[in-house]
Amino acid sequence: MRELDMFLNTLKSEHTKIAYKRVINNALNYIKKGIRDINAADLIEWSNSLSTYSSATQNQYINAIKSFFEFLVDIDYIDKNPARKLKLKKVVNKPKDVVNDEEVKCMLKMASNKRDEAIISVLFSTGMRVNELINLKLDDLTNESIYILAKGGVYREVFINEDCMNNISAYLDDRKYSEYDNLFISNQGTPMKEANINSMLKKIAKRCGIDKNITPHSLRHTFVTDIAAKYGVEIARDAVGHANLSTTNRYIHTNRKQIKDAMMAISL
Repeated sequence: MRELDMFLNTLKSEHTKIAYKRVINNALNYIKKGIRDINAADLIEWSNSLSTYSSATQNQYINAIKSFFEFLVDIDYIDKNPARKLKLKKVVNKPKDVVNDEEVKCMLKMASNKRDEAIISVLFSTGMRVNELINLKLDDLTNESIYILAKGGVYREVFINEDCMNNISAYLDDRKYSEYDNLFISNQGTPMKEANINSMLKKIAKRCGIDKNITPHSLRHTFVTDIAAKYGVEIARDAVGHANLSTTNRYIHTNRKQIKDAMMAISL
């Protein structure tokens, strides 16, 4: 679709382009009308169909549609914006499953191969997003840091500690030849996929007897919590590349003992 391609070309991030294209096509397939025939009621009905998703995911989908129709108005393809009345959902931050240091040590020990061990090391010790890890290239590695292309098309420097670098080096010694220059490759020699990494983490967590829904984002949450506790929320924000502190605060988890200790320490 020409208008959709034009809109996607205005976006800087390739990751955002892929996500927005999928959302917009799904919405158009749901409504089953030509773009000029879509009205506010159609979009509200589509928005209501997203109720099985989290509030944050629903808002991402709604923002994609709102941006698309704003663009169509800007280029005079349509006269009125039917998405103008779409309301964002109130974000409800449900508790996320996170892992502790002992559980990570077990996962590292129970990894099936050096690649999986290195992936766990990178996710846990850098707080990297899974798509950032997947897109790492062999020549991104320097002595102690990696430059990654983050959200918004901005590069950020991620430091690699000695233990993590040792695990990466051990994996590279075993890494088979591949036509791709991605740091992490599948058993077939192709770039890793998010679904494969999710599956791998769940299998390893099960071997460790960890009864949690462990995902790459679980390790990112744990990283943010640990950094914030030791060095403050502002350092945690910069370490993971958040735009503001409110986003970082949503990642931070405290345990019951920390809360109890803080409250019991208050004297009257």
